Amino acid sequence: LRTFCNRELISMRVKADFKHISELNWDPYTGKDYFKSNIRILIIGESHYEKGVDIEKYKNKNFTNHVVNNHAIKGLKHSKLFSNLHKALFEEQKFNRQKLWDNLAFYNFVQRSMDSNKKRPSKEDFVKGWLTFFQIVESLKPTHCLFVGVGASKWLKNVRPDEMIKKCDINNTFPRKVSLKINDNAPINVIFIKHSSQYFSWSIWNEFLQNEMKEELNWLKKIIHIPLKTPKL
Repeated sequence: LRTFCNRELISMRVKADFKHISELNWDPYTGKDYFKSNIRILIIGESHYEKGVDIEKYKNKNFTNHVVNNHAIKGLKHSKLFSNLHKALFEEQKFNRQKLWDNLAFYNFVQRSMDSNKKRPSKEDFVKGWLTFFQIVESLKPTHCLFVGVGASKWLKNVRPDEMIKKCDINNTFPRKVSLKINDNAPINVIFIKHSSQYFSWSIWNEFLQNEMKEELNWLKKIIHIPLKTPKL
């Protein structure tokens, strides 16, 4: 299995170029320290929505970066997606968000905009999304992927025969796991949770993620200075 040293990964960030990915309308957000660690977490949302969005910003390839900077990091506009996600990861959101996102990458799986949050992507959107995903991870080299939403998991079988592990029902959603092997690189650990924008019980999902991503979340907690919990005797 091929692994990457930090020097190699940092040089890749400088050369990061997504122009070869024809279906990619918006470049992924990549934190400035993302490639500096052996743990690289790519968070994957579902889609962008046109309603209430400045059209000129929306047409820009950096629109996803704009959303992460203004919604997830600066909190200039309230976003249930990011606020609930932060709490599902850490049980709170009063921490240095800039430091957190300096160490993460993010993009939306479906590269076609929805008219509103009531619209759903089609089967074609999800199948195209997987083809784009495999190209993106070749560039970003994540060790872990966290999907915010389980919709994409249903269509992986249309692209690859990887075995999807469906977990027990949580908050009216079945979380899923799969280990994806990309070429000669180390397998990527992929987890799907419920979309955090609505009907999302973050405390339940926090417990689930603590079990599934304990080492990775503890690493992030140290970076953003959240005290680690002492195990109960």
